[in-house]
Amino acid sequence: MGAYRSVRGFTICLTIWTLVASQELFSIRSVVAPNKCIVVAEDRFVELGDCDGKWADRRIWYFNKTWLVNRNYTYDGGVLCLQFDSSYFYPDHGRPLRVNVCIEGQLNMHWYWAGGRIRHLHSAYVLDLPGINITDFAPFTAEAQHVAIESKEDSYSLSDQQFFAHVETTLGPPDGFETVRREAEEVFEVSIPNVCPDGSIGERNLCAFEHKLGTGLLCEGGPVSRRCVCFNGYFVHVIARTAFAPDWGLSQYTCCEGEGTSEPCGDWYFLGPLAAAVLALGVAGVVTATLMIQYCPPTIAPANEEDLQVLAPQHVLDGATLHATVEPAKWGVSLDDLRQFKRLVHHGIQSGRVRPTDLDPFSIADITQGPTAYTVNEQLIKPVTAAAGNVSWALMKYPAGLLCEVFVTHAWAEGIFDFVDKVAHSWPRGAVGAYVCFLSNPQNQDIASLIQNPRESPFANALHRSSSVLAMPNRAVSIYTRVWCVYEAFLASSWDKPIRIATRPSVSQWPKVVRVPCAGLAACGTGILVVMSQAKFYGFTRASQDLLTILDLAFLGVAAACGSPLLALYSFRKLHSPVSQMAIYGMTIFLALALAIRLCVHGFLDATVMIATLTAFLGVTGLEADRQRAIVASRQANELGKEFTGTVRNATSSNEDDSRKIFTEIEENGQAEAIDQMVGSLIATNISTKQMRLTMEVTGRLGDASRWSRTILVLSLCFLIFQCRQVHAYRFNESGAALGWLLLGSACLEALLWPFIFFRLPIESKAFAERCCKLFLVLLPGMVGLWGGLSYDVAAHLGVIPLILVMTILGPLRVSRLPLVGAPLVRMLFGRSPCRASGLKREGAPSVQRDAGDGGNNDTFSM
Repeated sequence: MGAYRSVRGFTICLTIWTLVASQELFSIRSVVAPNKCIVVAEDRFVELGDCDGKWADRRIWYFNKTWLVNRNYTYDGGVLCLQFDSSYFYPDHGRPLRVNVCIEGQLNMHWYWAGGRIRHLHSAYVLDLPGINITDFAPFTAEAQHVAIESKEDSYSLSDQQFFAHVETTLGPPDGFETVRREAEEVFEVSIPNVCPDGSIGERNLCAFEHKLGTGLLCEGGPVSRRCVCFNGYFVHVIARTAFAPDWGLSQYTCCEGEGTSEPCGDWYFLGPLAAAVLALGVAGVVTATLMIQYCPPTIAPANEEDLQVLAPQHVLDGATLHATVEPAKWGVSLDDLRQFKRLVHHGIQSGRVRPTDLDPFSIADITQGPTAYTVNEQLIKPVTAAAGNVSWALMKYPAGLLCEVFVTHAWAEGIFDFVDKVAHSWPRGAVGAYVCFLSNPQNQDIASLIQNPRESPFANALHRSSSVLAMPNRAVSIYTRVWCVYEAFLASSWDKPIRIATRPSVSQWPKVVRVPCAGLAACGTGILVVMSQAKFYGFTRASQDLLTILDLAFLGVAAACGSPLLALYSFRKLHSPVSQMAIYGMTIFLALALAIRLCVHGFLDATVMIATLTAFLGVTGLEADRQRAIVASRQANELGKEFTGTVRNATSSNEDDSRKIFTEIEENGQAEAIDQMVGSLIATNISTKQMRLTMEVTGRLGDASRWSRTILVLSLCFLIFQCRQVHAYRFNESGAALGWLLLGSACLEALLWPFIFFRLPIESKAFAERCCKLFLVLLPGMVGLWGGLSYDVAAHLGVIPLILVMTILGPLRVSRLPLVGAPLVRMLFGRSPCRASGLKREGAPSVQRDAGDGGNNDTFSM
């Protein structure tokens, strides 16, 4: 029972002052607050007040047989005796002690000494239990309450252990007190349920006053700050546990006299071991992730036997006939083929088959970029496909052809390893084949004859049948400084093909992401253990709780301060800076410390704290994932715009005749300016779909629409879930059943619809939906406590949140076409000025037409 018998409560010891030899006078003084005595206040009430205070003369008592008489205070000429009034046993303050004129035969005025304590003769009531609680300073008199709080020695400055420092008293009964027996027929009836195992009522008010629960006067505990404890000689007996209520995790208990075993109650039993486990898990996660980042670089799997067989073709095909019979739209390779090709190139480098050249002095130890397509084509593709009958690599793998559902536009300047990594990471879900010109075209045949007429070239045929286009940026030069890439952009725009920039994941992305919440777990576990250790050795006082509140706010303030430079770096696209990483770790650690305090003060199972903890850890994890993705997207956009002068007219080609034919067709269709704008928008938004192109005709150029914030999605979903709990807990029965059911039904439906709608959207609509979450800022005053009550929930669940869902369903195009407010609203949500001069122009329809039976358009990319 040790620890559980050594927290809040108080004890009263009797200090006997013998003032007159024939009459023993004494004051009932608190051991732990020596300046506090039991005094008569006003005319009827008994309280713990200052011994030398306003009513110091009313602190002197003496025994007259079974009466406990106040010596210095009378009422209407009669002396006042202490009485036990059972009708006051259940009120909120639980003060059954009163004083009244001493009258013979009043059973409620009979007291006796037994076991070192003053007990009521006709009930189980003990003087140092309900009514004289050291934490209950004069609740009926504002003046006395004020005096008590201001006192330097009041109970608020006392720790749990100090409360029970002198539980056992060595004082015997006063000489003037006559011991009497309880007579069975005189039992004073008190309507208190039998709650202890032995049938007694329990010592209900041994807990501090703020731990009392309602009118039943049971104690309530759970968090570290409100431990379930009793002092020596008593044990904890749990009466009930709360669940599915705003105060989850709290237990109602009483203290029963005896040597019974205290029942498990509150967080103290499990939070310590759990915090230690969380700390160990966090430290292990940080160490493991750091080791993976430092010592586990990306690798390329060695070529297997099946891969090596490709280098020695078993069958010789007729390349010219095969390429004449299989349409170019089926000159595709699969994603597995590309990964195999990467392994074969790496094998060729290791075996010396692929070597650096003067034009391509790549490092043979580099496995992130590798040799360019020019080098690989000359040293690997041409020799292998020549042995196979001068076919393309694609038809060497699939003589019957593989439909090209993805068209990859690139400039041959990228490293092969980088190329394959980007395609693999950006591969559209469900796609089977892709057109990659150095693998799809027969490199040993006359390529010039195949592309003599750009409209009828294999490029145009494959792009026409494809569902989407991947634009492949590289370190060397923008692909839109190359004529054929410009022509592919022209065709893709003309046929409303969705274009997406291919990106590769950040090196060691997941270890970097996981390390952030692990650091938070380590900080949170440490914070909990520190608070628990302080509570164990020094007690949990009101002063310590005030200090923890200050620390909580300070930690939150530092976390917010860490977030400020992060916003600035995000605005200026400087997230690769070490400052951004330090800011995220600082925010994570200080948020975790604030949460550790709240877990100890409010309880591990407190609904609000649980949701806040989940939100914080998911939020910082998403924040680091967003940072990694933003770094990659920014790098790819910079590569896509490298050396791009703003107009495709400056694009070049190794064949002047190709340039002349392509630009003639573009100019004849009046598409040069439109392509310039499309390329500029693609660099800014990282994606170009029919919906986005039509939207930007109305709104003008927008921001990045190729990615969405995991952080904002998590925060919005957690907010919607939390609102369900809030409405159920505080609003459900507030204004009638109809409105309560409406609000609760709306809150739950919104929480379910939001993720269901979001994950079914195409990528550009996901980006727009995430930006619509900015409208949650309208509810910010309610989130910080400045706006509450029924009006807040009505505005949230019948106004703002439905508006966000409707806008998400409509998408950016339909919203932008709303009269007056549509275009400015979309621009503002994408971080642009709501005012603009004009939208992007879309010139007249080009002469290149689509067949009714072509591959169709697919604006949807899956993440």
